[in-house]
Amino acid sequence: MMEREQIDEAKEYMEELIGRYEETNLSIKGETGAVAGLLHHMYRRAQKAGIDIVYDLEVPVSSLPMSDQDIVGLVGNLLSNSIEACEEWQKQRKRRASVTLQFSKRSGLFLLSCTNESLTIPDQILDRLFTKTGVTTKGGTCRNRNKGDPGLCKRKPRISRFCS
Repeated sequence: MMEREQIDEAKEYMEELIGRYEETNLSIKGETGAVAGLLHHMYRRAQKAGIDIVYDLEVPVSSLPMSDQDIVGLVGNLLSNSIEACEEWQKQRKRRASVTLQFSKRSGLFLLSCTNESLTIPDQILDRLFTKTGVTTKGGTCRNRNKGDPGLCKRKPRISRFCS
């Protein structure tokens, strides 16, 4: 743009880019690059879908005693599921939905919470969601889903190592 002397367009582009960065910069301060990238990506995805998203992070999510790969997998799956649930909720309710990711540390325990609007999950799925391997809200089972991401049910063994 600068080469073509489109100064006003270039300035507008830079202001928009900086504005997008500032929207999430305070929330992701102190995060590793991989986790910051994920949080920013999910923020943009929610915004594009018309969903409000809030990161209430008292300590960086990166401070979890897990690899960046495991953190990105866990938090990415939580946020992705929440955004998908909000999209379905918005279609039916015709109102704006929201996602809130909270993370804190109390007395040495990490507390991670992700809340969102959602349509009702049938009891037969909800009752078995984290107790029986292979149960999913996405239709089918964990073993035959074609979404590419294994979901939370397959992450449970890796996460359980840190729960005592």
